[in-house]
Amino acid sequence: ALRAESGAKAAEGCRRVMTALESATKLVVLAVGIAVLPHCVRDIAAPGTPLPLFPGDAAYLDCAGFSGIGRVPTQRYLSQALGVMMLSIQLACMCSTFQGERSTMQILGLGAIGLAYVMLSNQEAWLACSPEADGSPIIAMLGIEGLLLVVGSVIGAGKKKKAD
Repeated sequence: ALRAESGAKAAEGCRRVMTALESATKLVVLAVGIAVLPHCVRDIAAPGTPLPLFPGDAAYLDCAGFSGIGRVPTQRYLSQALGVMMLSIQLACMCSTFQGERSTMQILGLGAIGLAYVMLSNQEAWLACSPEADGSPIIAMLGIEGLLLVVGSVIGAGKKKKAD
């Protein structure tokens, strides 16, 4: 009886941890979406226009070559294409998380971790261009979001397929 009670307590503790992880994953994915989506829409609708949501956005746009969009037509295309891609990816992150689609969460989580790594490995070049073009907040958000998506989907935040 003591073993059964101990096992039940352990199982309840695991369920609580999984529920907390699922809630944290949803909260972080939603917060990252709220922070990133305005920039995606800006990149599509008004490329090169700085937004005050992230400090250094104007410097980032300048270093990326997006502040002179009127002079370089291909930069407008690149900004809009990146905006559409990031918008699609972030919406997919939110949908897969709230619908509990494990495999999609894993793929998007690994993608977010990969993007954070690429941004981090190129951070020195951005800072050399302008000390204000610091991508650390975005790198941290993407890294944390990706980690939670992967861990949450593996541990159980997503729905399991029922066996027939």
